[in-house]
Amino acid sequence: CRDADMLQAAAAEAGADLGGVWVEAVESDCTPPAAAADDGGALAELERILGAGPSPALAAEMETIWDEVLRALPAELRQGLPAEPEAAAALRARLLEQGIADVLARLHADGAEAAD
Repeated sequence: CRDADMLQAAAAEAGADLGGVWVEAVESDCTPPAAAADDGGALAELERILGAGPSPALAAEMETIWDEVLRALPAELRQGLPAEPEAAAALRARLLEQGIADVLARLHADGAEAAD
């Protein structure tokens, strides 16, 4: 699970709030949700569209946003980002994939809560 460090920090903070509790380790067994049943619903349709990867228009918009963010960042923060176009494109693609996964996970969770 890519948020394991956040989970560890939250557990350590909760332990500290209790007073005298030391959290040595946190185990997380994250698995992606089972594929949504193709019931023709909006979420299934969105998963099908996003599962094919970002459209060229979305990738172009991401590149435009990337350039705007880079211009707004102080030089010392830009130094930690890839300068080569290929490496920057790979980072943008990875961030976009993570964003899509996060949105779909959130929608699944919201849908599960609504069903309860």
